[in-house]
Amino acid sequence: MDWLRFPLRDWSRLPDDVIALIISRINTVEDLIVFSAVCQSWRSVAVKEYLIRRIQLPWLMLGENHSDETRGFFSIYTNKRYNVTLPNMSGRRCWGSQYGWLLVLEFNRHFYLFNPLTRVRLDLPPKPIFMGEFDHDDRNNRSASVPGFVRKACVFRDEPVQGTTQDQFMVVAIGNVSGNLALARPGEQNWIQVRTPFGRIESAAWCNGKLFIVLGTGTLLCCERDEFGRFEAKHFASQLENARLWDNISLVEYRGDLLLVFRYFSDENSKNWHKTKHFDVHKLDFETKEWIEMDDLGDCSLFIDADNSAMALCTLEVENCKRNCIYFVEKYWDKRSRYLGGHDMGVFNMVDGWIEPYFISDASSLYVKHSNPIWVMPSLC
Repeated sequence: MDWLRFPLRDWSRLPDDVIALIISRINTVEDLIVFSAVCQSWRSVAVKEYLIRRIQLPWLMLGENHSDETRGFFSIYTNKRYNVTLPNMSGRRCWGSQYGWLLVLEFNRHFYLFNPLTRVRLDLPPKPIFMGEFDHDDRNNRSASVPGFVRKACVFRDEPVQGTTQDQFMVVAIGNVSGNLALARPGEQNWIQVRTPFGRIESAAWCNGKLFIVLGTGTLLCCERDEFGRFEAKHFASQLENARLWDNISLVEYRGDLLLVFRYFSDENSKNWHKTKHFDVHKLDFETKEWIEMDDLGDCSLFIDADNSAMALCTLEVENCKRNCIYFVEKYWDKRSRYLGGHDMGVFNMVDGWIEPYFISDASSLYVKHSNPIWVMPSLC
């Protein structure tokens, strides 16, 4: 057959309903990303379809180990690693989120949100100055962000601005000094300081329109505005009795519930003392303000990283996600503050306590100074 006799087709002019029909046969966000790269018209339809079914498994962004601008992303769904170029991010501290954003801390202590797939960047206000902290210039101090004045940070979806439907995001920065906390949103001029009782903050979660934080003692605080419009963290629930409280506490919201997760490691005298051994999960009863132990997560699965950041997914809405399990990333640094990769990553089953691997690192002997592996949800918008 002489194919030259047939006219060339402009596939970018396919009707949107035909493109949507093709997309309906795509099951993974990885394939949807490739599909959206064909042309602008295909991408516009792909983004609309993604917004309808945006829930999928998060990617694991692997630790930086060569001080270059390429970072590896591992997909649990496809069991493949993808290398993505991230400009001007070598040596920066990063945190993931379930909304597609990476939260990046620059050497000058400025934060910004960055989508590694769309390359969209949202700048945050100038560096947060925590209560009692002296403001000084760190432009020439390349170690300012590692570990620096911020221990942990996280991104939450906030209520849309009145009259709009666009998602709004709030960033929470936890300072290295006990009790330091600051909030900011993209486009705002300043960070909002939050007064907290003296105590080491371990994790935070946004639940039912309020910000909750948990201290290293296990005490739960709720951040609210006082009569003068200032944010203040007030006591909400006491710590658990007989709980082994270390710095391995995660707070996570799941469909209106607030979950508290404790992570335990092997005994320090053990050969594998840095290995994760067990998890305990508790749910808050908002009426009695008591923690209820959970032996079964049901159709929920949790994803926890080394900074105690966590996200929760419903396994009924996500393919290839193990129900009633906790996917975790290692939390081991040596005595010289270097991250030792590839030793403690797995899936903890709440039923039998069994741990199985989901990713075998090809860099198990490498030391990484700046960023742990982190969970981030891939997003096309």
